[in-house]
Amino acid sequence: MPGVTEKGSVNVCIEVNTPGGHSSLPPTHTSIGILAELLVKIEGNPFRVHLARNSPPYRTVQCLAAHAPNMPDGLRRNILASAYSDKVLRAAEDVLFTNSPVFKSLVGTTQAIDIIQGGVKVNALPEQAWAVINHRISMER
Repeated sequence: MPGVTEKGSVNVCIEVNTPGGHSSLPPTHTSIGILAELLVKIEGNPFRVHLARNSPPYRTVQCLAAHAPNMPDGLRRNILASAYSDKVLRAAEDVLFTNSPVFKSLVGTTQAIDIIQGGVKVNALPEQAWAVINHRISMER
């Protein structure tokens, strides 16, 4: 299928700085541990995804519902009826997003931790740790 929209993007760098020292006298959390906790929280709270009626992905599934012969009948009915009902639109979203994580990623804003670095040597507490998170921003939100 041709791509008809382009998401925006932004890269966010998160940096944690802590005092250095020797690993034989570690603090409760090093800069790497603090950063790791933060990254787990970020990944654990993804952006909410909704299919907007005025979006190209919605119009694509509407077209598929009208013309694709292999679409399950229940999903087809929900997609076609979703033009008039928010409740039915959410039900169609649930099926589409559950059955196709790729489609869900195409529709919504995504985030991916792509680069991480910290520490310079074994037995030296890391003074700095950082990560870069790439966001692909949905046109709808």
